Amino acid sequence: SYLSNALSDTFEIKAKGARRVVKHLGSANPMNNNLRGIVLKIEDRLSEDDRARFHFYIGDNVPRCVRDDLTLCGTLCLIQCLFERNYVNDDDLTLLIDAFETIRCFDAAKLLKGFHIERWTMFDP
Repeated sequence: SYLSNALSDTFEIKAKGARRVVKHLGSANPMNNNLRGIVLKIEDRLSEDDRARFHFYIGDNVPRCVRDDLTLCGTLCLIQCLFERNYVNDDDLTLLIDAFETIRCFDAAKLLKGFHIERWTMFDP
């Protein structure tokens, strides 16, 4: 589970009996709830191999301790980290879409593209 520690501004990550602490970067660019729902749908569809390929693709954009946690929680943390570091945001999901297309998770890419199109058509006059 992920525990936020407000005093030290860190995340404590407990997974597989290990304890790791990761610097929290703030939430300057949080995901909206609709996008969070899509991310959860995508997570349900990823195999362990898909997760490993996704984490490998993301590479040095996130801390190694986040990148090395291939669990469901680790992948959610990795995606949250990408948003917090502004590699992706509600208006630009290019990195995630490219990642899922590259690792041949076309359903995931399609869900993200659909969110992006829907979001932009909401704002068209």
